[in-house]
Amino acid sequence: MAIDLTNFDPQPIVAALNGLQIGQLLGRGGQKAVWHCTYQGHEYVLKVMVGDPDATERAKREVEIYRRCTSEYLPQLGPLSLNSISVGTDVVLYYLEERIGGVPLSQVTKPIAAASVIAMALCITNAIEELWKNGFVHRDIKPANIMQQTNGRDYVLLDAGLALDSAGPSLTQTGGIVGTTGYRSPDQLQMNKRDLDFRSDFFALGICMYECLTGQHPFWNQDLPRGDIHFNTVQHATPPPQRWNATIPADLSAVIMRLLEKDRHLRYSRFDHLRDDLGRIVI
Repeated sequence: MAIDLTNFDPQPIVAALNGLQIGQLLGRGGQKAVWHCTYQGHEYVLKVMVGDPDATERAKREVEIYRRCTSEYLPQLGPLSLNSISVGTDVVLYYLEERIGGVPLSQVTKPIAAASVIAMALCITNAIEELWKNGFVHRDIKPANIMQQTNGRDYVLLDAGLALDSAGPSLTQTGGIVGTTGYRSPDQLQMNKRDLDFRSDFFALGICMYECLTGQHPFWNQDLPRGDIHFNTVQHATPPPQRWNATIPADLSAVIMRLLEKDRHLRYSRFDHLRDDLGRIVI
């Protein structure tokens, strides 16, 4: 049985790396833990993962994504790539990643100003495009994985650990659905994962934009049945975001509703078209 990282102490990693100092714990679960750290005088994020075969392959994929994708709206690798260390009879994996200062969108008070939501959408569209150019679909875009940087203008898409490599081996059990409840596209819920493309990530971006502007979830609100959010995502049309916030520009509402189309062929099929529509919105 693999080690549970819920109470993991990173001191064995500190002892193995000259110049590593552990700072604030940023998040942890049974299979992954993340700390702010400094290494040889520079700030990074230390990611620690269980060392079982599935987690190892996912960690390798995440590292490869950040090695190949160079968008400023995706984190970059730190100076220490994927390593392993034995802790008792267990093995844990670890590597350093660029530290992105700021606050995740999940912790930002909503509603958020339309100009900021447009800025966020442009940044994340760039990140989705960079991933897709390299053959990846993120599959876990949600407010907790979007960092609003301290300058308040730029946003970075975090945590590519669940990304699909369209040309690589499958890391998900047959029939398994990857992603976070409430942020999965109809494509993720209904299609073979091998057929997914960037339009699935566009759908999740649409959910995030809707929530940021309204404080409401498009598929879990008082206008829709409170039974199964997956059913709502696949079967029920969401009310336009102006239903909750009348100040939202009509053009911005139209962009979001297009991103949230059930049929992916009705969503944007080109990145430049989405950027152009966002750029034309008058605030």
